[in-house]
Amino acid sequence: MALARSATGSGREVRTHVAYKRVTWLKGIGVRQVRLACGLVMFAYIFSHFFNHTLGNISFSAMEWWRLHVHIAWWRIPIINSALYTAATIHFGLGLWALYQRRHFRYTAAEITQLVLGLSIPLWLCAHFGAVRVSGWMYGIAPPLSLQRSRCRRNRLSRAYRHHE
Repeated sequence: MALARSATGSGREVRTHVAYKRVTWLKGIGVRQVRLACGLVMFAYIFSHFFNHTLGNISFSAMEWWRLHVHIAWWRIPIINSALYTAATIHFGLGLWALYQRRHFRYTAAEITQLVLGLSIPLWLCAHFGAVRVSGWMYGIAPPLSLQRSRCRRNRLSRAYRHHE
């Protein structure tokens, strides 16, 4: 519902109403909405990651193409990557906060399952991250050939950019 400008011509009522709606909208954001938004960011990453695995059933070249040109190209953008890690940290922290605020420890089977999976998945992710990324840094394990190609492409582009400065 839009408010029309008053006959006095000041328009102050409209601006006040819009500012009030913004403040009301911001006050409506709670812990559940933040946790949901963080969960959706992580869901987008996990969907893209598992879709890459699914493409492996079709062909290895399709899987590699998706991983390089879509998955890595999107999720390794610094702002997107930091948004993903921030969302994961906030989501995990809010889950622990919800557990801390609980006044009793009478759980149903569904709540126990959610609790066990919610607390163990970050550990599994750390193990997966360590196996894939950290082992390469620590032990000098070369990344897959396709990653080496993309890094060579990036280095060529950065050298070309520096050349034109």
